[in-house]
Amino acid sequence: MYGQVERKRVNFGKITNLDYLPNLIQIQKRSFDWFLQADVKDETKRRHQGLEAVFRETFPIESPNNDMIMEYSHYILGEPKRSPQECKDTDATFAMPLKAVIRLIIKETGEIREQTVYMGDLPVMTEQGTFIINGAERVVVSQLHRSPGIFFSYDMERDVFSARVIPYRGSWLEFEMDNKGILIAKIDRKKKFPATLLVKSLGHGTNEEVLRLFYSSKKEKIAGATSKDLKKILGRRTINDIINMETGEVMLEAGSKINEDNISILKEMKVKK
Repeated sequence: MYGQVERKRVNFGKITNLDYLPNLIQIQKRSFDWFLQADVKDETKRRHQGLEAVFRETFPIESPNNDMIMEYSHYILGEPKRSPQECKDTDATFAMPLKAVIRLIIKETGEIREQTVYMGDLPVMTEQGTFIINGAERVVVSQLHRSPGIFFSYDMERDVFSARVIPYRGSWLEFEMDNKGILIAKIDRKKKFPATLLVKSLGHGTNEEVLRLFYSSKKEKIAGATSKDLKKILGRRTINDIINMETGEVMLEAGSKINEDNISILKEMKVKK
């Protein structure tokens, strides 16, 4: 037989009474209330924040020929069809129906058609600050994001220069200059492709236009130039295509490095500058 021994817990702290423990999920619940604004009685007077701001930024929408315009009035929140426990038991999502009041304005006649449109089911936060998605209880975890801007870096081990363009919204753009001097680009950290392809897609369709964006050009005389003068242009690159006007053949592409063989070609074609 063993007797029960009472163990006393010794408190070595200086503060005898602890302060009241705050509500640890208050931040999450306040954030969701700020986003939803479900407590606003007049649905047309919600503040420009959260879900209301998303609708305001999307609308109005105009037709391609500008004869009709679609305006947003306000959104309506319904009641969840199931309780949180029922959603857990049936592998359902604890959500409420979301509807929006939309107006279609026909400019020619001035006719206004208003209709309530069902937008979908919006997940609802429980009293415990969680969401129930397909029967599983989940929480939203805060995550740090890189602030928008342009960031430059250099990897000493790989000898690679890189730049990253981070917008407020949209895709990330990354540029890398490898040790061979080739500039490549990536969108949202996906497959690499030549950066010149991205520049051409922005409206600079030819190699000459791309080169003029990054380099300044200078005219040099070829015809009648001395050997000393011709040596000065060795190592430079052509800003545009050198085309044989008789045959239409491209003798030197834009961006080609000029060497002694290329100078001979330019002389044979009687290129002046």
